Amino acid sequence: LGNVYASKILGNPDYKKAVMWYKRGVEKKDVKCIYSLATLYIDGKGVEKDLRKGLEYLYEGAALKSERCIEKIEEVAAGGDPEGELMLGKMYYYGKGYEKDYKKAFEYFNKAEEHGSAEAKFMKGMMYQLGDYVSSDEDKALEYYEGSLNGGYKKALVGIIDIYYTYREDYKRVEELLEKYKGELEKLKDNTTRYMLGSLYAEGNVKQDLEKAKKYLLESAEDGFEYSQLALMY
Repeated sequence: LGNVYASKILGNPDYKKAVMWYKRGVEKKDVKCIYSLATLYIDGKGVEKDLRKGLEYLYEGAALKSERCIEKIEEVAAGGDPEGELMLGKMYYYGKGYEKDYKKAFEYFNKAEEHGSAEAKFMKGMMYQLGDYVSSDEDKALEYYEGSLNGGYKKALVGIIDIYYTYREDYKRVEELLEKYKGELEKLKDNTTRYMLGSLYAEGNVKQDLEKAKKYLLESAEDGFEYSQLALMY
């Protein structure tokens, strides 16, 4: 039905209704619906134009081996768009749509960074932290994380805190960061962040707060995050 409303079969296209039907197909992992919905977001038809959201849908389709989704991301990236380059880097890094290839991932993150992507800096920081393709280097990782944060990518806080907590055991600095950025951290709703915060407040190396620890771990556990579920068992 999405294709019917997006075409001229019933007269003028009704893109809003097309979006509604495509979303139903997306819920069922229908790659044709995923691709079509993505292009509507990219073109701003029936929804507010949102390249990032369109690319996220294409990434979902690429993970399901949709050649059309992969080719569309490649097309966006070929135009020098940092969001497209970032998405290609992620595909190579996580093995979504392509075989894992850290070298190509790093190359695309480089391109995206050169074109202004703060998130690409974060991804490069993570590669330096983990030693993926490049040699492990916590100083470079921290440098990239801080550059990413300064560029507006708030999730870089997770990397910065992890460096100070896990690698440097500088708990005073961690407490300072938790206090300084508590508002921004609260807004990060991804499970990795919530698990990290729950663990920090539970362990007691920073000021222990078991209520906060339980809150963050429960939120992510209820969302299906296995590490939080295991943490709550002990």
